[in-house]
Amino acid sequence: MAKASSLIFNRVKKGDIDLLLLPEMAFSGYVFKSREEISPFLENIDHLLPGTSQTSCPPTSASPPSQSNKFFTTFEWCQHHAKTLECYIAAGYPQIHEETEEETEKRIQNRPKNYVVSTQNQESKTKYLNSLMLVSPQGELVVNYSKHFLYETDKTWADEGCSFVSVELPEWQKKIGFGVCMDINPYEYLNSSLKEFANFHKKAKTDIILFAANWIDSDPEEEGKSLETASYWVQRLSPLIGSGCVFVAANRVGKERGTLFCGSSTIIHLGKKPAALVLLGKREENCVITTTPSQKN
Repeated sequence: MAKASSLIFNRVKKGDIDLLLLPEMAFSGYVFKSREEISPFLENIDHLLPGTSQTSCPPTSASPPSQSNKFFTTFEWCQHHAKTLECYIAAGYPQIHEETEEETEKRIQNRPKNYVVSTQNQESKTKYLNSLMLVSPQGELVVNYSKHFLYETDKTWADEGCSFVSVELPEWQKKIGFGVCMDINPYEYLNSSLKEFANFHKKAKTDIILFAANWIDSDPEEEGKSLETASYWVQRLSPLIGSGCVFVAANRVGKERGTLFCGSSTIIHLGKKPAALVLLGKREENCVITTTPSQKN
């Protein structure tokens, strides 16, 4: 958390930006061997979900979380920084959630036709989820999205999210979509011709996709900037080419338990000819700022 705060405050001050996106499971780490191992890192924000009372919201510190020895949740960190910078913040985190009957029905209805049982917690209402939160400049939770398609690393602990999501952000007059890493791939890698994620957002007429990832490096020998990952993402998003949708991807760098991540965070405008507005290197840890096109073209 301290490193993230330092990267951000070295580049950004109040009013500079409208949105800040952090990677998948930004502060907890990603590689866990079991539900028991990840349990201490799970965060419960059920009381903050839209439509519920926020009176039990945990207190936030007057000083940045990076300056305290107290354990700060992802929400508290996002809330503090969103208020300080006066912007929206999206960040990935591991969630524990008590699923409602309505959510159970929705999850079952939205299962792919080629559904494969991928978790060992099918009957329990207590779900462990790989989630992405969006916090407003006022410090309120606006959206909570849970990863719909699980990668093999998730399957040691996580349950599948209910569905893909795209929501209207009235302040911007735009629809914002959410994705976490494996979501952009074909479900269970069963049929590469299917582009479930892109087709959902094409149908939803999503304007901006926030994509948080822990994308693994398939070619660790290659250094510097690589177009391979960004090119693959564009290929998976091909149904959206020409829509003017903006794809914002924050991917992790570094290594965890022998797993190397490939960085390459990017912002891509999916116009008639897709264009990367910014592209970081595979080992580059940075906070970049860019302006996205205001009109679809």
